[in-house]
Amino acid sequence: TADLIKADEQLSVELWDSDRASADDVVGKVELSIQKLIQHPGKMFPQVSKLRGVKAESEMPGELVWEVGYFGKTQFRKALRTDGRDVNLPKELKDKKELQDDKGAIDTAEEDSVVHTPPDPLWPSGILSIVVHQIVGLELANITGSQGNRKGREFEPARPEAGEVKEESGKKLPSSYCTILINDELAYKTRTKVVSSHPIFNAGTERFVRDWKSCIVTVAVRDSRNRQHDPIIGVVPLKVSDILQTGSEATRCTPHMISASVTALSRVLYEFRPLLNQQTLADLVATMDLFLT
Repeated sequence: TADLIKADEQLSVELWDSDRASADDVVGKVELSIQKLIQHPGKMFPQVSKLRGVKAESEMPGELVWEVGYFGKTQFRKALRTDGRDVNLPKELKDKKELQDDKGAIDTAEEDSVVHTPPDPLWPSGILSIVVHQIVGLELANITGSQGNRKGREFEPARPEAGEVKEESGKKLPSSYCTILINDELAYKTRTKVVSSHPIFNAGTERFVRDWKSCIVTVAVRDSRNRQHDPIIGVVPLKVSDILQTGSEATRCTPHMISASVTALSRVLYEFRPLLNQQTLADLVATMDLFLT
């Protein structure tokens, strides 16, 4: 941001010593001015930096060999601009305002371009932002079914928990938290909201993705329990290309399938910002053949 640049913030890289028996220790760190970094955009620069200590002007033995570069955000192409309407709705319903995504207050031309222009396929790499706002109607599925003697209770519901969840807190409700996985890699875990059917998280993360066109985001809701594995309550996997069809920012209310008769709605914000860098499209996983002689 502009405030970080004007304050001359430093990009800090720390080297840590991992220890099983005690706390991890800082071996050293290197710092680089963000003001100097952004003066030469679009290129990686090899660095050989001498390690420094945590205290000012202190030195540590060793050097760090690394590369660093600054890549700015791309400009929105006018040819990709859309009307912002949901393409998945039938033609008869596309004009209804109540069925459109809430884009909030739009104050600048850049904000208007964000909500009406999808990511540019020519620049697939960038920063993906995901924010989990809240979940509505969260509960645990009844796995025991209806039991007991029904004599004299013929007109009572066999599944009294069916239908809308009326209580917001209680011992029978889950203590939920969310995990965000990007391409099956854990990216973020929210705090636990204790015994609530309407947990509010308002938490998220930003991650660099190599190709938004093939990126899959999975939001899983788990029940935090003591002395046992946290069971999964519901999972929502979504492709970024399916979410950002009409804009680079979208908020989705998606159902989590808990059981055949129980669902909960989660509200998640997705945003993608392309970067001017096409040299990061290599795969994270590779196969290597070794020949021993």
